[in-house]
Amino acid sequence: MADIYKKSTDIEQQRDYLQKLLDKMDQDSNLFDSTLQRCSILESELGNARRNILALEAQNEEYQSSRRQSLFDELVDTANTSK
Repeated sequence: MADIYKKSTDIEQQRDYLQKLLDKMDQDSNLFDSTLQRCSILESELGNARRNILALEAQNEEYQSSRRQSLFDELVDTANTSK
């Protein structure tokens, strides 16, 4: 009888241990899923940021080109009026 009780206790301990492992695996799996989702969101935000940077760089280049042309025109006007 004591032998059966010992085996029963061992089996219950193994069951409890395995249940804790399963619970931990579920927690890890949920954490992994949320991490993957967050990575996906961050990759999307990074893509948006890159597109915004490219658009701002293009606008800046247009502005700089326009500004250079304005300065050049101003210099030419100043040179022509001083003649």
